[in-house]
Amino acid sequence: MAGAYYNPDIHQRRSIRLKYDYTRKGMYFLTVCTQNRDCAFGDIINGAVRLSLWGELALHELLATQQHRNNMRLHEYVVMQNHVHGIVEIIEHPSLDTARRVPTARAEQFACPVAGSIPTFVRSCKAAITRQIRQNGNEAFAWQKGYFEHIVRNRADYLRIAEYIENNPANWKHDRFYYEGA
Repeated sequence: MAGAYYNPDIHQRRSIRLKYDYTRKGMYFLTVCTQNRDCAFGDIINGAVRLSLWGELALHELLATQQHRNNMRLHEYVVMQNHVHGIVEIIEHPSLDTARRVPTARAEQFACPVAGSIPTFVRSCKAAITRQIRQNGNEAFAWQKGYFEHIVRNRADYLRIAEYIENNPANWKHDRFYYEGA
């Protein structure tokens, strides 16, 4: 279609996100799932994750994100067979002018990424992992659209989530998406 362009008045996706500045310092619990909950990343054997090549690539890219984002730190995480959980901390506001300490962040919108934000972090992680997996033989690999996020509110919330992540492989048989052979 000649002359086609993105028009935000026509092409609007509704966001399920809170009206919140996702560049703010703090901790965020994130879950990103593979499309159709495809078990591309490995298996759970005796309550422990056994990553496939694609799971190893996903883990490598997830850990590499810290090297590329000096305003973020990855805390607890797990690569499961069909999803990834992690607690990501924004340790400083990415758009804070260090000389003047003036915040210059704008709100995240579809098709308008904001550097250092949680949505941009998830988008770039998904893209890097997808690229690696497709280059290594799984050209059909895809993610579920969107992701789950939870703003970690306090220490008790953090400890509950960290325990959930740590125990996720052992609790796989109790997951609503569990089936024999998954």
